[in-house]
Amino acid sequence: MSRKEGSRQQSWAVRVVVLVVAFASTLILPVQAWFPVAVNPTVAEMIAQVETATLLDIVRQLSGDTPALIGGQPYTFVTRESTSGEPVRKATQFGFESLQKTGLDVRYQAWNACGLVGRNVVAVKTGASIPEENVLVTAHLDSISEEDAAPGADDNGSGSAAVMAMAEILAPYSFQRTLQFVLFTGEEQGLCGSEYFAEQAQNDRVDIVAVYNMDMIAYDSDQDPILLLHTRPTHHAGYAADAAIANTFIAVVDDYGMQGKLSPQILADGSEMSDTFSFWEAGFPGVLAIEDDGPVSDDFNPYYHSADDTVSAFNLTYYTNFVKASVGTVALLAGVAPAGTPTPELTPVGPYKLHLPSVAR
Repeated sequence: MSRKEGSRQQSWAVRVVVLVVAFASTLILPVQAWFPVAVNPTVAEMIAQVETATLLDIVRQLSGDTPALIGGQPYTFVTRESTSGEPVRKATQFGFESLQKTGLDVRYQAWNACGLVGRNVVAVKTGASIPEENVLVTAHLDSISEEDAAPGADDNGSGSAAVMAMAEILAPYSFQRTLQFVLFTGEEQGLCGSEYFAEQAQNDRVDIVAVYNMDMIAYDSDQDPILLLHTRPTHHAGYAADAAIANTFIAVVDDYGMQGKLSPQILADGSEMSDTFSFWEAGFPGVLAIEDDGPVSDDFNPYYHSADDTVSAFNLTYYTNFVKASVGTVALLAGVAPAGTPTPELTPVGPYKLHLPSVAR
C-alpha cells in the first residue's frame, strides 16, 4: 500500500464520521443491488477450493522465505521494489509464469508513468456472452522498505498471491463477463503501473464494470476479524457502482458460511492509498479490499514497509477466509454459470439481482 498523500492516520472524529456515513449509506441502497435469491452451488464449489497451504506457499516465495522457481531456476527475493532492476523483473516473471500455468492468455504490459518505467502482468479469461464487459481482479506486486530487505509479505504478497490463486481456481469455469487478473508494479512510488493501465483503458474505451483490488489482506492481530471495503464518497456519482461491488462481498460473507469469520465494513472515503484510486480517477467502479488498516480498531500492521513484513505475522485463518469471500465476490460479479449449463442472461448475475450502474467517463 502506498503513502501517496500525507499521513495515513485520520483523527478519531473523522473516523467516526466516515463510519457513520458509510453505515447509513448501506441502508438506503436498493435491496436488489445485493440481496441473494439462492446460494449458487458452483460458487460454493469455487470457494471450497481456496487452500491456506497454496496461499502461504506463494507468499513465502514472493517474500524470500523460501526460494521461488522462476524460469526453472531457484531465486530468493530480498526485495520486489519497483526500481530494483533484476528483483522486480524476476517478480513479474514469477507472476507471469504462475498465471500462465492456469492456461489463461497472459502478457506483460510495459508502462511509463511517474517518471519511471516498469511492467504489469495481465491474464485474461474472455467472457462467454458479454466479453466486452470486464471485471478486474488486481493487486500490486511490488514491495518497499526503509531497510535493505523489503519482503513485503503482507504488503502486498498477500494480495498478489490471492490474485494468482484465484486465477487458478476460476480459470476452468465459464463466465458471462471477461475476467482480467492484473499484477501492478510501481504502486509504492505513486500508483504508477495502475495509473498507466487505467488511463490506457480509458483511452481505448474499455468497458470495465468492476475493479476488485486486494492490498494487505492477511494481518489481524486482535481476532475481530474486521476488513474494510473502501469506496468513493457517498456524494460521488460513482458511489452506487462501488457500493454494489462492496455489498456483493458482504452478501457472500453472509450466505456462504463466513458470518462471524469476517466482519466487512464499507468506508466511503475515496482512499488514495492503493491502485483502486487510479481506476476511480479514470471513471471506473471499484473497491479496495484491505485488512483493518487503522480507522476502525487501530489494528494496523506494525511491520508495514519494513524488513519484518513476513509471513510470521499472518493470521492464516483470516487470510484464507478473506480470499474465499473474494473468490465468491469475483465469480458473481463476472456472472458465473454452473458447469455444463447454458450461460444465463446478465440479469440476475448468478444468484444475485446485481446491477452495476454505469458511471460517466
